[in-house]
Amino acid sequence: TGAKETLFDTGIRYNSQIRANAKIMFVTSLTYLVIQVPAFMQDSQRKTGIKLEEIQHENTAENGYALAGMLLCLFEFFAYLYMQYLASLPETTAPASSAEVFKEKVAGFVSKVKKLLFGIGLSPGPIRAYTPGQMIVKAQQLGIKGYMAEFRSQYELHSQDQEANRKLLDGVTFDSNFRGLLKYFYGKYADSAKGIKMGDFERLLKDLRLDAYDAQGIYRQVDVNNDGAIDVEEFVECFKVLAALPPMEGKKWKGYSVPVTPHAGKSVSLEEEDEEVEVEEVEEVPEDLKDLSVEDQRRQILARACQQMGIGTLLVLIFSDPMVDVLGEIGKQTGIPAFYISFILAPLASNASELVAAYNYAQKKTSKTITISLNTLEGAACMNNTFCLGIFLALVYFQGLAWKFTAETISILVVQFVMAIVVLMESTQRVWHACFIVMLFPGALALVYFLENVVGLD
Repeated sequence: TGAKETLFDTGIRYNSQIRANAKIMFVTSLTYLVIQVPAFMQDSQRKTGIKLEEIQHENTAENGYALAGMLLCLFEFFAYLYMQYLASLPETTAPASSAEVFKEKVAGFVSKVKKLLFGIGLSPGPIRAYTPGQMIVKAQQLGIKGYMAEFRSQYELHSQDQEANRKLLDGVTFDSNFRGLLKYFYGKYADSAKGIKMGDFERLLKDLRLDAYDAQGIYRQVDVNNDGAIDVEEFVECFKVLAALPPMEGKKWKGYSVPVTPHAGKSVSLEEEDEEVEVEEVEEVPEDLKDLSVEDQRRQILARACQQMGIGTLLVLIFSDPMVDVLGEIGKQTGIPAFYISFILAPLASNASELVAAYNYAQKKTSKTITISLNTLEGAACMNNTFCLGIFLALVYFQGLAWKFTAETISILVVQFVMAIVVLMESTQRVWHACFIVMLFPGALALVYFLENVVGLD
C-alpha cells in the first residue's frame, strides 16, 4: 500500500561523516558517568528532608570528580573542534617546506609565461600558480560551480558564445597537476569504480546550472567508448565541453539553441518561454551579493556571519538570566517540577537556531543538505556533552553544589545511545525511523517521570 511504501521505502541517505559524529556523540556522552557514578554512590536519593549539611557532605565527596569531569569536558571540547577542523581539510594538503616555497615562486614565473603563450593561442593548459595541494584546497573551497566560473574567467571564455568557447579550448591540454584536480572532482560524482553514470552526470549538470541542456546528448558526446560510463580520461574532455557551454544565471531561458553533437548535426531548442527550469543550488547566496566574485562573496558572507553571531551572543548574555528566572517562576506557579518546564520550553529558545538551520537544510531534500542538517543536530549534542556539561560541572565545583540529576542523566544517556545505534545501523534513514526518533522526546520525559516517581531516583 501507499502508506507502507512511504514508511519503509521512502527516506534519505547520508554520508559516513554522520556515523563518525554519532560515535563522537556517544563517546562524549559517557563523560556524564564521571560525576554520575560517584554521585549515585554518595546520594541518598531522598527528595524531601535534605539538610544543608548533607549537601555539603555530598559536595565534598563529589568535588574532585566534578573537577576531573570539567577538565575532561574541556579536553573533549577542543578535541572535537580539532576533529571538525581535520574533517574540513582536503585529502591532499600542500607541505610547508622551503622546497615548496621555491616551487611556488617558480610557478608564479611560469604562470606569467603561460599567460603570454595563451595570448597567442599556444597555452598548454590552464594558468595555475598553485601547488597540487593548494589547488585541491581551493577546489574544496569553491566547489565545482565556483571553480568552473574561475576556469572560464581565466580563459576569458565568452559568456554566450559557445562556438567561440569551443575554439578557444580545442587545442588545450591539461598538465598532471590540473588532471589531479579534475580527478578530485571526478571522485565527487563517480559511482565507485563504475565511473560517472547518467544519474551522476545529471547531478553534475545541476550543480553547474547547466541542467536545461540535453544531458543525454552531452553524455553520448563525452562517452567516447560508449560503455555507458564516463571514466577519468573522458571526464577531462568532458570538463572542456561543459566549460564551453554558456552558464545559466537565471531559471528561465528563452530562444537559445544548444548544439550538443555537432558531428551529427543535432541540436536542442530551449524556446519554451514559460517553462521554468528547476535548479538545485549548491550554495544559497544573498541577493545583494550575487554580482560579486566568489572570493568577495565568501569574504562578505564570513563578515556577515561573524556580525550576526556577535549580536546573537550579546542577546544571549542579556536575556539568558531573566529567561531562567521566568522558567523557574512558571514551575512554582503551576506546581510542575522545573525540569519538565525547562525540558520542554528551554530547548525551543536555546536550541532554536539548530532546529531552524536543520529544518532549512532538510527542506532541500538532497543527500548533501540532509548530511549538513544531521551534522548540525549531532554537533549540538556534542557541544552539550562537552562545553555545556563542562560549565555545569564548573558550577558544581566552584559553587559547592551536589549532583542530584540521576534520572535526568539516565534519560540523556539512553536517548543518545539509541540515536547512535539508529545512525550506525544503516546509512539510509527511512520515514519509520523518523517516527521512532520523534517519539524519543516524549519517551525521555516519560522515562524521567518513571525513574523519579516509580523507581524513586532523585
